[in-house]
Amino acid sequence: MRGGNPSSGPPGAERASSVDELAACLLELRVWSGVSYRELHRRVVRLRRSRGVAEEPAYATVYRCLQPGRTRLDIDLVADIVTVLTDDDSQAGHWRQAYARINSDAAAPSYAAVFDTLPDDVSDFTGRETELEAMLDGDARILAIEGMAGVGKTTLAVRAGRRLLEERRPQVVLSVNLAGYDPERAPAEPMAVLDGFLRKLGEPGPRIQSMDLSQRTGRYRELLAGQPVLVLLDNAATADQVEPLLPDDPTTTVLVTSRHRVVERATARHVVLDVFPSQRAIALLRTHARAAVDEAPKTAARIVEQVGLLPLAVAIVASRIKASSGWTLDDHLEHLIERRQSLRLDPGVELAFATSYETLPPSLKRILRLLALHPGRDCDAYAAAALSDIDANLAQRQLADLTEASLVNSRSADRFELHDLVRIFALNRAREDDPPSARRAALTRLFDHYRWAAAVAMDVYTPEERHRRPDVSDSGTAVPPLADSPSATAWLDTGRPNLVAVGMHTAEHGWPQHVTDLSAIVAPYLLTAAHFEDAGLLHGHAARVASEAARSVALKNHGVASNFFGRPEMPQRP
Repeated sequence: MRGGNPSSGPPGAERASSVDELAACLLELRVWSGVSYRELHRRVVRLRRSRGVAEEPAYATVYRCLQPGRTRLDIDLVADIVTVLTDDDSQAGHWRQAYARINSDAAAPSYAAVFDTLPDDVSDFTGRETELEAMLDGDARILAIEGMAGVGKTTLAVRAGRRLLEERRPQVVLSVNLAGYDPERAPAEPMAVLDGFLRKLGEPGPRIQSMDLSQRTGRYRELLAGQPVLVLLDNAATADQVEPLLPDDPTTTVLVTSRHRVVERATARHVVLDVFPSQRAIALLRTHARAAVDEAPKTAARIVEQVGLLPLAVAIVASRIKASSGWTLDDHLEHLIERRQSLRLDPGVELAFATSYETLPPSLKRILRLLALHPGRDCDAYAAAALSDIDANLAQRQLADLTEASLVNSRSADRFELHDLVRIFALNRAREDDPPSARRAALTRLFDHYRWAAAVAMDVYTPEERHRRPDVSDSGTAVPPLADSPSATAWLDTGRPNLVAVGMHTAEHGWPQHVTDLSAIVAPYLLTAAHFEDAGLLHGHAARVASEAARSVALKNHGVASNFFGRPEMPQRP
């Protein structure tokens, strides 16, 4: 029995233009359903248990999700609330899209960093051999891996991709992190992903910019037809995000990872991952600490139970055990039990992160916290060095140490990113342990670094335009070797999403000179490389906060970009 008018259907989130308004729409949905807060909490818990999700929200968490004054929401919790209130799992996707739209602030095109290689594989892959063989048994061309955060979806997808590289020898490899569940950044839009994919496939930028989503999808599928191709779509949130990125050709193999089902095609093979059974979790622990586990198997079993049998958490604890000389398994178990009593987040995940974090040397703790502040999705050692105010070689070694501890993911030898859960943990620690002045100083160093590196790259990219660019100061931090046009162009191509992300962040959080300078510095690159939407976004943010003298330049650049991507509206002052 619904509290509202059943004939009108459940209230949606389409009209929400802010997180607070989205929470208000969610409250309206609860009233429409006639479900009490207590019953709503019980239903969400039952739903998560039925799906094997380890995180069970407290009653207060569910209650606050529907209250005014919200600036952030747990979109997974919102999706579960919508599902239990409407008895329709498909409704949750519309709310996810609304949340992505609200968070994006028209910025989503900037966040699609695509690659023509797979992410680095892990050396100690274990526990998913059965699932791996089941995935690759036969000729299924769409392999969809689903499961909760930290359950090992990406690890399995990358290992499967490596096998496919050996067995099917694709001529083209494309991969992207769709960032579907990032709590603070917009998910990657299909338009932006296709822009990147088409460029990797040799399509000219200006031609891409004239295409709408349907045309980009059609051209993408046309270019992939008839040749062996491997595509990795990691961390997807909705079917609408994935469908335009699925090729139609039977010679293409696509790997998709998500926390729930997002591929609706009948030909897809779905692999649903759960937490490890106890023996598999112990086997993963044994890969790092064989002697200790063999000596105390019961203690090892209690350790993996303490972290919820979640593969990511087990891997992090295993790395800590390997690095902790003088500690017995009993010591590790006792420390886990003690630490559990003070947790605030999801117990198994935070427990693993916290106990590993506590044993890091102060320098690694610090750089991990600072990495979480980075506005972009990944970074290199030079940017990490700027954040931490250390030498780039030292930053490279520290990033390698954090990768070894399973706290940082290595996209390649020189690109690093944080798992969403690790970033949330590290960001919370940064807010607790580092005063606002220290965090702002670190970000200022980072923004100085990107501004200076962009100026250096542009001096090589278009030396004839040097006199037109702002005269910015040397940041005092090392930049990558940018001695010739190919290296400068490669750096700009790889760093473009970060440059735009930095521009947006600086405009919105009190660094107006940085976004103004970045806008003017990289304008020729964004124009000649046909990144018109990113140009409009960056120049628009600059125009909103620039001084009167600089605003005319930003408006001019915005107008040029707008002529190409069809959004001629003038940026307004905040």
